[in-house]
Amino acid sequence: MSKISLYSLSDLKTTLDDHLPIYLSSPNLPTASGPPLPKPLRFTPSYTTTYVRLFLGYSSVLIAAYLFYLDYYLKIPFRLHKVTAAWCGLGYFLLNGALTAWIWLVEKGVVFEGSRKDGVSVKVYSLGMAGKRKWEPVYRLVLVWEGGKGGKGGRKEVEVGFEGFFEGNGMFVPARFEEWLRGVMPVIQDGMKQVAADPAQAATSSVEVGGTVNGTKRRN
Repeated sequence: MSKISLYSLSDLKTTLDDHLPIYLSSPNLPTASGPPLPKPLRFTPSYTTTYVRLFLGYSSVLIAAYLFYLDYYLKIPFRLHKVTAAWCGLGYFLLNGALTAWIWLVEKGVVFEGSRKDGVSVKVYSLGMAGKRKWEPVYRLVLVWEGGKGGKGGRKEVEVGFEGFFEGNGMFVPARFEEWLRGVMPVIQDGMKQVAADPAQAATSSVEVGGTVNGTKRRN
């Protein structure tokens, strides 16, 4: 695991953003992590928003590549394909406009979206560093969930200083971040209580943490 500059707020935020979906969905965590979430509490990621963003982005790239192909490889004079170029240019700008709108109006900084077999779904938004709080060394999340305790959803904003998750030399300590996530996410807290109350689930979780997970031994 590489060291992170403690003076780069964007790098600190990116490190936490990258680890969050791994912890919420994967049984195989990186070295220095704590125990994974019990299997009943892990989320299956949804990649719908990512696929839409990739589709819009790559579509505009393909349009630009097509015009380059006509001009550079086929050597077609511009006057012979100017109508095509005009339509391609219009499509390019429309797709880029749609991509920008999608990122700012739909994704809004979402770093994880997933659901569990018990019907609980969650979206986690990582708030960007902008405005008056741009230079504050604070990690801010918005948690939105549905189907939690009592079948009701909820929304919660949380924030914490970066310094608690990194050593003085810039090394990331995943276990501290994971412990904090468990403490601020109601869908995990409620799920932990349900697992503890169910002997069968509790036994399964103990086996996973203590030995192997889906046939893969945890790395310590």
